[in-house]
Amino acid sequence: MMYLATVELYTLLGSEIINGKKADEKFMQYMASVQNNKIHTCGGFLVSEDFVMTAAHCLKSLSVVLGTHDLKKANKKMRYGVKMMCRHPAFKEVANGNDIMLLKVSIHLFTSTNQSTFYCSIDKNNSNNNNT
Repeated sequence: MMYLATVELYTLLGSEIINGKKADEKFMQYMASVQNNKIHTCGGFLVSEDFVMTAAHCLKSLSVVLGTHDLKKANKKMRYGVKMMCRHPAFKEVANGNDIMLLKVSIHLFTSTNQSTFYCSIDKNNSNNNNT
């Protein structure tokens, strides 16, 4: 019932960003379109040179397109295969949370020296386990 209410609300409100403006292409390099058969399924973002963060309910993704405003103009150089999918182990359905997944793309991206790289560090000695 709650799911149907959410879908109805989304339909009424629409999917456009209100009072937003189109970002310059150079700021889109980390934004991803997670796709199944070249059709946009979910959004995502690049978190390292070969991992994209997206939602776990987007499990049927076969490719990732990076760095464009217009998906109709996406070319082979912008499309990357998905080598591995790592979904949150507690994900069951969107309503229950944990709707997060990492996708490992087929090649390393942004290897030139003029590109930024993100690094994530994990403190293995941290005993605080609060399911985050």
